Amino acid sequence: MKKSVAFFFILAFTVCLNSSKIKAQSHELKNMKNWQLKGFGKDAIRIGDKYSAIKFYNEFLKRKPDNFRYTYLLAQLYKNDRDYVNAKNSFYNAYTLSKKKNISALFNYALMLKTIGEYDEAFLQLKNCEKELRKKGFRPINKERLVNEMKGIQLSLAKNDSIENYKIIHLDSSINKSSIEFSPIIIDDSTLVYGSSDVTPSEYINLQNGDKQKYRKFFQAKRNNTVSWSKNYSLPEPFKNSENENTGSACFSPEKSRYYFTRCKENQVYKIICNLFVREFSNGIWGQALQLDNRINHPDYTSSQPTAGKCYDDNLDIIYFVSDRPGGIGGYDIWYTVYNKKTKSYTKALNAGVFINTPENEKTPFYDLKNHAMYYSSDGNFGYGGFDIFRSFGDMLNWSLPENMGRPLNSSFDDFCFTVSENNLSGFFTSNRTGSIYTTHANCCDDIYFFNKQKSENILFSTKINLNDITEEFIKNSDLIPDTAIQTLWLEGTVASLYLTEPNNNPVFLAKDTLEKEGGVTFNLMRNKNYKIVIDDKRLIENEFSISTIGNNSVTMKIDRIQIKSIPEKAIILTNILYDFDVATLCDSAKQYIDTTLIPMLQKYIDINIEIYSHTDSKGGESYNEILSQKRAENVILYLTERGIEESRMKGIGIGQKLPVALNTNVDGSDNPDGRRLNRRTELKIDKK
Repeated sequence: MKKSVAFFFILAFTVCLNSSKIKAQSHELKNMKNWQLKGFGKDAIRIGDKYSAIKFYNEFLKRKPDNFRYTYLLAQLYKNDRDYVNAKNSFYNAYTLSKKKNISALFNYALMLKTIGEYDEAFLQLKNCEKELRKKGFRPINKERLVNEMKGIQLSLAKNDSIENYKIIHLDSSINKSSIEFSPIIIDDSTLVYGSSDVTPSEYINLQNGDKQKYRKFFQAKRNNTVSWSKNYSLPEPFKNSENENTGSACFSPEKSRYYFTRCKENQVYKIICNLFVREFSNGIWGQALQLDNRINHPDYTSSQPTAGKCYDDNLDIIYFVSDRPGGIGGYDIWYTVYNKKTKSYTKALNAGVFINTPENEKTPFYDLKNHAMYYSSDGNFGYGGFDIFRSFGDMLNWSLPENMGRPLNSSFDDFCFTVSENNLSGFFTSNRTGSIYTTHANCCDDIYFFNKQKSENILFSTKINLNDITEEFIKNSDLIPDTAIQTLWLEGTVASLYLTEPNNNPVFLAKDTLEKEGGVTFNLMRNKNYKIVIDDKRLIENEFSISTIGNNSVTMKIDRIQIKSIPEKAIILTNILYDFDVATLCDSAKQYIDTTLIPMLQKYIDINIEIYSHTDSKGGESYNEILSQKRAENVILYLTERGIEESRMKGIGIGQKLPVALNTNVDGSDNPDGRRLNRRTELKIDKK
């Protein structure tokens, strides 16, 4: 599959024009010998001239219609050219000509049926593939790929609406031409930059006759109204075109201080190689273009189609891009590098992993900063046909399961280059669906489409969070200590993190926010999702709570107050653990107090440990009081152990008279009984395990 889509894939953001001296004129073809037709066809493929190759092989097959090899090669060329009807017929012919019933020909025949909307017949042929592949251990087509194609047909037949209701508008001929338009980049509400050229896909350019090579370039468009745009050949900074290289895919860093873009050119073996470049904004101007180093670009493989995202650390930007380099999962994969804004350095490129990438091809990633989501196109996941647009939430290697964006964004043809506005209500994508402007055949050429969401997919969630001290539940309610020992506090200045939760997958980080006055926090959620919010505070026993937007059709979601179980930051005084004078054993009232407070608290909250601190007044010597207080603390621990609490969760510490909270004697030297009573105390300190 990698080879079969390679030319189209590169064509999505570069150009390979018929610049060789091989030119297949019909009157010349008839005079050629068979070996010449095959040889020139092979050379045309080598330099990327598929149009001439198709003509050479068609002429050869007129003479040798029973030749399986060249029938199959022609079918592949039609497929790469996205001439689906001719590809379908040629794959069918190849299958019938193959002595051993070539399974790849049958599989591709089914795919072409699917693409042109003949779903019932496509499903039948895929079932035939399945029967044959079972005999061969699912080679050369793996089972996952086959199942995904059948699931895609079932999705198509179900005729489900899109995840969101979209209104699709095909941009008019002021933007879309018979050439290929792609990579729309939203600058503002009325400005669009996109990639294109002034040459049609089948236009012949003969460099030896003085024709000038034409390259893909950026163009600017200004909005007149919803459906009307005006093309503008001038470009805003930092966009620039090259006179001898193809350009046409770019992005800005999240804070718009860096501009990443692609330049592509042909190497010595006629392979298009793309590299990533960056320009930085400093002191009011955009700097020179710098090619990213070999930790990111690969000298022998393509690196292109950048998009920039964020992660848990505000100092880091994640730059995603597409590459066919070794070490990937499929043909073209999505990779990423991490940019550190403090050190101004990039990490070595890493693959974005199996949740995003498939054994086939992924391309044109776009990162939605508002929702922490990646939109990208894939021909290896289940879809309607060709490349479909998918969405996955997350970053780097941690992603939610991909969602097919459904109709009408997706079609049975190639849909890619998705981008959405900052308010998430409109955007653009590229497609070769029927209705696009074309030259050679109905689906040869990509056009840009505009979409409007008929309803916002976002829900603004807000709440206030306060601490609910677990000691309040057991100790305050025992009516044995004053109310002033317990406080209910708003959780302020603490970081709250939002995660997407879904079955059979790890939670996916989406965003974070700092709790404001009275514990206020807000997050942008999406409809029909499950979330959890995790609070980063060492005082919390239960540091997370769940939120669901399943079935919620409103645009806001407000919860007045959420209470989270917490432990007190400081030790609290247990005023009813009392001792007779000079005695370390617990009295009955103290045991009753422990039975109704500490024991049920420790039984309910098994993830906490406690420390018991025992204090004395100043009567007796310091050493004696330290020993006495240690025995008293240990007796509390012993009693709790006898009542079934694990000893490993508790520690008794005797402080003696060293930390008084009141005067033992008055200023005039007289005894202070009230002060001594306050100093003879037992304190509880709670920690999480």
